[in-house]
Amino acid sequence: MSTADEKELWSFAFAGLRFHLDKKFQSQFLLEKSMLKDCTGEISGEEVLGDVYVHLRFQDGIFVLRTDAPQWQWQGSQGQGVWGGAQVSMSLKSEVIFDAQMTVECNLAAFVDGLIAIAIAILRRSNALIFHAAGIECQGTAVLFVGPSGAGKTTAANLSELPWFVVDRVALIRDQHAWVAWALPGGEKEALQQPFCGNIHLPLRAIYGVRQGSTSQIHDMQRLRQAMLLQQNVLTELATENAGSLLEALDDLTQTTEVAEIETVLERSHRALLENRASEK
Repeated sequence: MSTADEKELWSFAFAGLRFHLDKKFQSQFLLEKSMLKDCTGEISGEEVLGDVYVHLRFQDGIFVLRTDAPQWQWQGSQGQGVWGGAQVSMSLKSEVIFDAQMTVECNLAAFVDGLIAIAIAILRRSNALIFHAAGIECQGTAVLFVGPSGAGKTTAANLSELPWFVVDRVALIRDQHAWVAWALPGGEKEALQQPFCGNIHLPLRAIYGVRQGSTSQIHDMQRLRQAMLLQQNVLTELATENAGSLLEALDDLTQTTEVAEIETVLERSHRALLENRASEK
């Protein structure tokens, strides 16, 4: 498969990348029926991490326990990884072109495992930031809610009464102008009270730490507390192995994005609060 075969390819966007496969697989693996339903879409030209050309073959009996991150190792321009029902090897043809060999069990779940493994490996190599967060769309931008398990991220998103963007995971990728949020799969959708926005990427506007209180309001934070909030919620094992690069990226995030704390009240909408804040910023 090569870029000369574009007309014969099944191409789609996911996690800041353009994926390309043999078109014959498009009807076999229906992404709209998978956990990638709200994370994949048409190519827009904003996929700054580049192109992945995937060569697919099938093999029975592949299964590796799914942990938080695919088991992946890069050695120079070559990489290998396994996750769930997929084994993947990848080579870097240029800074923005990847060639991937993906061996999977012949089912949709294993195919999706392979796509996720590839995306996470490239995000990790590219020093993108991956956060544990719930997120909504507000005036055409992404607003993320972060905090430890049980802090009320899903509740905060529901109380916004705005369309959902991500349930549990999000990739933040820096382009030339700003941070862009890309939807990643994960999380339970049964408790969601609004539909999804239909966008797989949005300009990032704000990251709010969540706490419950008696008044719906947003509290500004000093730079040290902003840094602590981000460090506590970034999935460092997915984002980067280079602590220096990670800290630099987080510092840039605090300088270009609103990072604050939102106080929520059960059963009280804070949609107007978020929309007013967006207008002020």
